[in-house]
Amino acid sequence: MVTQPQSQTRLAFGPFEVNVAAEELLKGGARIRLPGQPFQILLLLLAHPGDVVTREQLRDQIWSEGTFVDFEHGLNAAMNKLRRILGDSADNPRYIETIAGRGYRFIGTVEHRSFTPPLISTPSQPRDETPAARRRFYLAAGAWTWAAIATCFGIWGATRLLKKPPASLAPVLQFVISPPPGTFFSPPISRQSFAISPDGKRLAFTASGLDGSKVWIRDLAAGSSRPVAGTDGAWTVFWSPDSRSIFYSAKQTIKQANLETGFSRSFATLPMMTVSGTWRSNDDLLLYLGPAASYEISTKTGGTQKLLGSGMRWAQFLPGTDRFLHVVYDSAIGHYRAYASNFVSHESVPLMETDSRVQYAPPRQPSEPGYLLFIRGGSLLAQPFDATHLRLMGEPIALAQNVIYYRPTASACFSVSTNGILVYQSGFPLSELRWYDRAGHVVRTTNTAPFSGTVRISPDGHHVAADVWSSDSGVRNIWVFDENGRESRRLTYPPAAYRRPVWSPDGRRIAFGFSHSATPLLASMNTDDSGKIQQFLNDDAVKQMPVNQIQIPTDWSRDGRYIAYDTSLGEEEREVWLLDVTSNKIVPLLQNGSSQWGAAFSPDGRQIAFVSDESGRPEIYVQTFELSPTPHLIGDRKQLSRNGAWLVRWRPDGHELFFVGIDSSLYAAPVGRSSAIGEPKTLFQIPGNPQYGTPTDLQFDVEPGGQSFVITTAASVSSPDFTVIQNWQDKFHH
Repeated sequence: MVTQPQSQTRLAFGPFEVNVAAEELLKGGARIRLPGQPFQILLLLLAHPGDVVTREQLRDQIWSEGTFVDFEHGLNAAMNKLRRILGDSADNPRYIETIAGRGYRFIGTVEHRSFTPPLISTPSQPRDETPAARRRFYLAAGAWTWAAIATCFGIWGATRLLKKPPASLAPVLQFVISPPPGTFFSPPISRQSFAISPDGKRLAFTASGLDGSKVWIRDLAAGSSRPVAGTDGAWTVFWSPDSRSIFYSAKQTIKQANLETGFSRSFATLPMMTVSGTWRSNDDLLLYLGPAASYEISTKTGGTQKLLGSGMRWAQFLPGTDRFLHVVYDSAIGHYRAYASNFVSHESVPLMETDSRVQYAPPRQPSEPGYLLFIRGGSLLAQPFDATHLRLMGEPIALAQNVIYYRPTASACFSVSTNGILVYQSGFPLSELRWYDRAGHVVRTTNTAPFSGTVRISPDGHHVAADVWSSDSGVRNIWVFDENGRESRRLTYPPAAYRRPVWSPDGRRIAFGFSHSATPLLASMNTDDSGKIQQFLNDDAVKQMPVNQIQIPTDWSRDGRYIAYDTSLGEEEREVWLLDVTSNKIVPLLQNGSSQWGAAFSPDGRQIAFVSDESGRPEIYVQTFELSPTPHLIGDRKQLSRNGAWLVRWRPDGHELFFVGIDSSLYAAPVGRSSAIGEPKTLFQIPGNPQYGTPTDLQFDVEPGGQSFVITTAASVSSPDFTVIQNWQDKFHH
């Protein structure tokens, strides 16, 4: 006997929805093409989440008698395609788990939204289990499914006959651009790191190498990339309206480089790093520095004016007007809302929800619509848009999947020209945690995952906390792995972002930077899966913080009283502050005009190791630490590294201090009696490209005995290429 499922219309999981009647898979509201066998497999798995759907069931219902198909090959190929569409992995599944020798099981959370699932055997009482009876059941269920498919294909065919394609279509060309040799791309956590020129001829991007970050130019016609002289330390890049000059920020200075004449200049210094720029006119530039600050700058006079109370993020002026697009975070819905606002009258028109900034692509022909491009659930969408009347037209169309974005800042890895050139980056790179011995040999690894930052070993040495990128939600979350690297569990969940975990001395709590859309603040939670997040500072204390200070923890003192944290990231001026866990008060520790970061307490609490660029490049220093009357450093600081270094850890028993050089070598310095530190020696070279200065950097930690180290393989993993599509609007019609 078969239990009839309740009448529903849709099933939802993660950012996806399935409309069975229309044979559609949607992500973030946009349709994704998933026809035939992969779609049928998904329906069967969603019908009974948590249950094993056997290979025999899949064969009987989808590969029925009379089909001359290699079943094993066909099923494996269909499953691989389904997983690619869902962004899933057989080794580290989020949705579909492989049950060895039996079949598959859907392990995600399924929400019912008026949908009638296909039938798989769900007996309400004992039934005939003979092979013949089982065969009759699956054939009946299969007949229902194939009838639905036949109906869908009939509608699809009629629709294709009624729709007449345009008389002529421009060729759609797609290709990739890899990082220049010896460099890598860094995902833009809070900046605009690449931009296609308005005329669509050249791509400007920042790339990092041994000599730091520079702006590079890729001529799409010539097919070659070249660095732009004098752009050392470039952070954000955008174009002039005439496509002749690039503008970029280096630390707090805005600079211009004319690519036609070679002329360059610096014309504005601002209190913070610039995130993006947009042009109101040929000479009037609007710079976005973060949620609390935007500046209007005249490129003729260099005059600057801060815009107060705007609340706008990622502004872009519509061509030839005072109206501009921007996004505002709405805490009530946990998403951003896109608006079109008037710069003079301050009137605003709400447009739609989004997970990222929005960019306008004007129509190429008067008969075509313009488009708004944005991210929702990891999908890059194009929304037809009437810029004259500020009106959305029709439904958004999916352009690409798994496009990299960072939801707390609304940044996203795409750029579009005015004439049909689209550039984006997709697929946050997968990496591993690797344990090395002191000779540099790999002794064990984890399964692959999109590791994106800090790795820290628990005080007992049995677990590792790491932040892992979530491609669907565009945030980092904290995961905990066992010492063998095979068992893992997620500690935090979207929509908030969590980064840079550090363990409490007793191993019962983990502190991290915590954010929904604004400045990351210190918070912690128990490691026993209780799920309750404790924010250390109340609202009044947050208001008393220095403007634009962030809180990214680097260490927790052995007595449990203090958490050291960095106040900024990237190439901004950084300071080290302390949070007193007993009083929930913050105090400065290192602030002298130089950038200083990465503080680590010695196990006996008498010294602090940290990084400072006071010599002109980052080096490791050690200084005596005292608590009374307030926490402070005394005496001379000892410089430990000599050729540049940027990550430092103490051996838990206090006998050694380890650091990573700019050359990616791991060094060890002995610590003797009276805390005397000896000369460092090289242990081994960490494989891959040096990662100093990248937002998603290589990290390491040392196990309690000091005989092995856990290190991310981010330096060994290729960064995502740029995908370029010419005439992307015509892709809809091909």
